[in-house]
Amino acid sequence: MRVNEQTAVLGPRTVLVPYRKEHVPQYHLWMSDHQLRLSTASDLLSIDQEYEMCERWALDDDKLTFIIFERNPISGSSPDLVHLNRSDSDLQTYLLGEMIGDVNLFLSPDESKEEEEGNESKREETKNGEVKKPQKGELEIMIASIHHRKRGLATEALQLFLSYIQIISTSTTDLPNSLNTHRFSPSSIISFFFVKISFDNRISQLLFQKLGFVKVSSNPVFKEFEFRLSNSDPSMNSSHLSVHPLLDSSILPKENDYPLVSVYESHWVNRSSMRIGLAHFPPTLDR
Repeated sequence: MRVNEQTAVLGPRTVLVPYRKEHVPQYHLWMSDHQLRLSTASDLLSIDQEYEMCERWALDDDKLTFIIFERNPISGSSPDLVHLNRSDSDLQTYLLGEMIGDVNLFLSPDESKEEEEGNESKREETKNGEVKKPQKGELEIMIASIHHRKRGLATEALQLFLSYIQIISTSTTDLPNSLNTHRFSPSSIISFFFVKISFDNRISQLLFQKLGFVKVSSNPVFKEFEFRLSNSDPSMNSSHLSVHPLLDSSILPKENDYPLVSVYESHWVNRSSMRIGLAHFPPTLDR
């Protein structure tokens, strides 16, 4: 999905960045592990196939993918980066620690909502008169790096991811100018998020339950539960706080287009609020 192709989502301990070809070698190395493929229901692909998938997913309208990095400790934990070292003009080097996993959203039509709305005389429309199409969003998250598991990083990454989706889905949300075109299609609306988790994966079940997901069904054939969270659920809410300089413009060529980060506060029921930032994340040069 092109919506996040130049966006970084900044949290206190993790950073989400778009999946790009420089990430493919590490991702391919992860997927060479048989146990990891089993746990993620993934196929073994050649590295050329991984590059093709990376390019294809970046263009698909029904997929949203971020790579999860641990945040570089020297960058602190503030999403607005007001203490950024003036001598360090390399955003990626400054922010990113180790690449640790990925998080994904897969959109598909919400047939139940379509049937329900088909029986109503009034249907929600966009400003252009298009009927909004209800979608459901399946979530997947993987912390591939073993020594980064059980540290709360998956919880933070999911909170960042869902907050980001909520922010760019809301037409009234303030965004930096460089990110203002990075929104979901106005003709689409996400009804709910869901995740399917195997019966014996208690850790993942607890992870999603902590964020307000509720178990709605079980499938004895595939031995998995389905958990859901409504996109309008009060469990999550993000409010815009401010826009700050991300980097001192005096240390950047004038043609660079990322001087700002937009800061939000993400509120979750039964969890402390968390400040997050959205920043323009320009592509690296081809290597």
